[in-house]
Amino acid sequence: MPDGGFVISAIEPADKNLLKAYCIPGAKCVISGNTVTVSYDESMMSATVENELHELEKEVQTAKSQLRLVDYDAISERIAKIDPEDVFDLESRDSVIDEIKSISRMLIEQREVEVRSVWYVPLEKSQKAVYKTVEAMKEAGINQLCLGIVSDGKSIVRVPDMKIYKADSRSYHFDILQTYVSACKEQGIELVVSIPVFFGGDGAACTPYLTLTNGGEINAEHFASPANDEFFEEITEYFSYIATHYAIDGIQYDYIRYPYFDGTTDFGYDDASKKLFTAETGLGADVIDGIAKQLRAHENWNDWVNFKTSLIDRRVAELSEKIRSLRPDIYISAAVANDTGADFYCQDSSHWLAAGNVDGIYPMSYSAGIFPEATKKFGSYMTDSSYLIMGNGAYMSLSLDEMYRQFNEQAIFGGDGIAFFEWGAYVDHGYAAAFEKDVMSKPALSFTYAESASIEALRTMAAARFELYFAESGKTGDTLDTDMSLVEMYTVLAAYGNDYLTQDIELALRIEKMSKADKKGGNYLVSESSDEPSSEASAGASGSVEESGASVTDSDASASSDSGEAGNSNVLPWIIGGVLAVAAVAVGVIFGRKKK
Repeated sequence: MPDGGFVISAIEPADKNLLKAYCIPGAKCVISGNTVTVSYDESMMSATVENELHELEKEVQTAKSQLRLVDYDAISERIAKIDPEDVFDLESRDSVIDEIKSISRMLIEQREVEVRSVWYVPLEKSQKAVYKTVEAMKEAGINQLCLGIVSDGKSIVRVPDMKIYKADSRSYHFDILQTYVSACKEQGIELVVSIPVFFGGDGAACTPYLTLTNGGEINAEHFASPANDEFFEEITEYFSYIATHYAIDGIQYDYIRYPYFDGTTDFGYDDASKKLFTAETGLGADVIDGIAKQLRAHENWNDWVNFKTSLIDRRVAELSEKIRSLRPDIYISAAVANDTGADFYCQDSSHWLAAGNVDGIYPMSYSAGIFPEATKKFGSYMTDSSYLIMGNGAYMSLSLDEMYRQFNEQAIFGGDGIAFFEWGAYVDHGYAAAFEKDVMSKPALSFTYAESASIEALRTMAAARFELYFAESGKTGDTLDTDMSLVEMYTVLAAYGNDYLTQDIELALRIEKMSKADKKGGNYLVSESSDEPSSEASAGASGSVEESGASVTDSDASASSDSGEAGNSNVLPWIIGGVLAVAAVAVGVIFGRKKK
């Protein structure tokens, strides 16, 4: 800002839009009393371009200081061709600014090793639609799919004796999850199954398990009480079934927390929670009633919050212990809230990581402008054997510029990858089409899917960054010996006191520390007779688990257009099977009653 200048700001939406439309860098601004007059004509257009060009040149220097591995020669060549004097109207100005933005995106490093994930709840109605979705993800540069298999109290997998969920009607036509497993393996996409822990069960079935508000009401989102042992046994069985019947690559805990505390409505006032609180703290019903009324003003509020947080911690530990006993070869992660205030969700993901109860976290940092601080905050939770994937709010219709910023910021500030929420929005808003042209035009390795290949690629990246460091500093030095051990490479690089030099080997060491490679190939899946409607749907449903992935996705259109193929063609076998199943149940009931 020039000496004697002013800052013109806006708060109200209408005023913000006015500033965006007329207060263009390079415009002339005159302040007279309470009146602000902004003028912008042809003579000022070149000033706009000069300002944008100046910012771009600063970005280039920043990229070099951060040792980003990008094509600086190509960038310099394109910058040299820009002449502000060639701007003579709005059209030519906009064309030049678009070129500057395009060059700016060349400064975003395409890391050879990073997770590029999407969340997705499947909409497909046929096997063919599933394969088309997964293929589209692959083409978009996605290397990991976090597949939500429970939505609105319905499960796409029909687990025997399932009490807390209803079966999705599509599951009677084909095995949706197994089709994803097969399709993802074919495309080389890592498949992580995302399951809500305390949220979203079938309302009618889960009523006895639900937590209550401080007003004694049931939460509309059907959150189960973390203190209810019967519910936790049911959800543990559900996780166990998925882990032992499908060759998935990872499991992710979603909604493993309490509902959001907004300062007025609190949760955890069901009988199971109150009884457990009294047993653990010695504080009786009168104290709980007081907390329900006074909330943060009550002297025992922190005791209440600590109790709920510790309870969630224990449930995470118990669930992970069970899953790891069944599938030691897969990674366990958690999607966590961005707000980490102690009483907001009673969700302490830093503790889970420190205790080794989860391998990684996916913070849902969905808003614009928060990635730098959020990435640094959650990055501080990392251990030498954990990872951080930043959640991006594609569904919020973020600007394309903001999407590019977040893709860049998660890498700069310590993230190990990005997860877009969710696939449909990522495609519909045009982000996929844009990213696959530049920042995701080259494939990347997911280190939780291709461990060995990732470590080797990180060695090469570290050597390239080492070379760039000397080129930019004007110093002379030896090339980095990539045949050294990772510890030796880290020691050599750390001696230069530059964190950007060590970032690749630091990740490689974490990959090595948390590796599941020695567990791969084990025979962890249950072998049983298949009742699938077609061989395609049941392919790979049992047998050994290898280092391979899975994924799924599709738009509503492709799901609907193919709904008449595999879906309808399998109706007859299922009708016959259904009749036989009903008959079998009837016989079972008769004999069961006789036995009683």
